[in-house]
This record gives sequence, C-alpha cells and structure tokens, in this order.
Amino acid sequence: MVELYVPQSHAEDVSTQSLFEYASFVNADGIIAYISDPDEEIEPVKKINGESIPTVTIGQFAANINQVSYVGNSYWELGQVFGNEIISNIKDGGAVLIQAPRNITNINYSNLTNSMLTIIKKQDNFSYNVVNNIDEILLQSIKNNDILLVGLTEEDTIKLAQLYNETRSSKNIGIIGFGNNETCQTYLSKGTVKELISQNPKKIGESAIRELIEYRNKKYANSYVVSELLINRGVK
Repeated sequence: MVELYVPQSHAEDVSTQSLFEYASFVNADGIIAYISDPDEEIEPVKKINGESIPTVTIGQFAANINQVSYVGNSYWELGQVFGNEIISNIKDGGAVLIQAPRNITNINYSNLTNSMLTIIKKQDNFSYNVVNNIDEILLQSIKNNDILLVGLTEEDTIKLAQLYNETRSSKNIGIIGFGNNETCQTYLSKGTVKELISQNPKKIGESAIRELIEYRNKKYANSYVVSELLINRGVK
C-alpha cells in the first residue's frame, strides 16, 4: 500500500519531520520524500522492531538526511543543457540576462551556473550577465533590442514571466526557464515562456520506487541516481 502526502492536502503546515514520524507510527517499509531545502535536517525514524526505515529522497539533495538513495539533478549536466539552449535561442545575437538564484551560494547552483558559463562564454555574438535582480529598469537600459532572460529555478522563472507581462518595453524578449509546475506550464502554453527545462517526474518516481525495492530486497541501492531532463518548447 502507498500513502501520499502532499502540501495541497494532508501535509499543509506539517513539518517534514512530523511526516517521517508518522511513517514510523504506521510501521512503513520505506519512505520517498521530496526535499525542497538542501539544508533540511531530519532525525532518522525506525520501525516497531527497531529497524531503520529506508529513505529515498527526490528534489534537493540534503546531505544531513540519512538516505539510502537520492534521485535528482546532475547540476553540471543541467548547466550544460541551459548553455546549449541559450545558444540555440539567440543565434542572431543579443543580450542574455541570467537571474541569479537566491541560494546561489549553494554548491548545486554554483555548479549549475559554472557549467552553463563554460558553454556560453565561448560565444562572441551575444553578451551575457548573471544578475541579482532583473527588472524593467534594467531591461530598458539594455541597448540591444533582442534580450533572452534565463531563470534557473521555478520561482525565478515565474518572476521573469510576470515581469514580461508587466513590462512596457518594445524590445524582443524571450524567456528560458526551469520548472514543471502548473504555473510554469501555463506561461509556456501562452507563449510567455519560450522553453522549460525540467526533470521527468514519471522517471523520477519510477527510479525512486526501484531503489526502495532494491534496498528492501538486497539491503543496498544506488546512492545517487541522475534523473532524465526534459526540454519543453512552447509556442513559436
């Protein structure tokens, strides 16, 4: 039997630690947990017989969680994909503005940004900048009429899409973002966002279950599984 707890229902305002303790209460054979904060710390939980409950994590990798496997991004590979998509979307030149994630000091996003820059810095037909805050004033100050905005997180992708809808600029602005949630998909379908790069949620789920069963049957699992990336190109 599988029980699902998501923020929109049972888990509203309930801590991740409380959900882990609930898994212990029901004597679960395993846990698959979505982690949104890489600094998350969770006390290990046990079954009634004292055995530790194996945990597979998805989302952000949190080193402080006792997990048998993590299924998620290779941030270096993700950066390579972003870099190549930037190049293919600004072939005729222009300016690229990359919104720096708020947690850019996190090693994951540092790897992503460094990987992306190793790709695009080889190009000489466009300029690029990693910016702490992209706003309408900055857009108006760009001399080039062709501007490509890049959001590396779902939050930043939505922010850039909202900026695009609110700006009165006559410039040709495109957006490449990251994410697979409903809001991001809506902006993609409307043409506000040109491309969304995301994980393949179906493959992540399959891998997480596979690793959990592997651990239950053989007492070992792959400690790190790289998830497949999707590139969803919207309205041309």
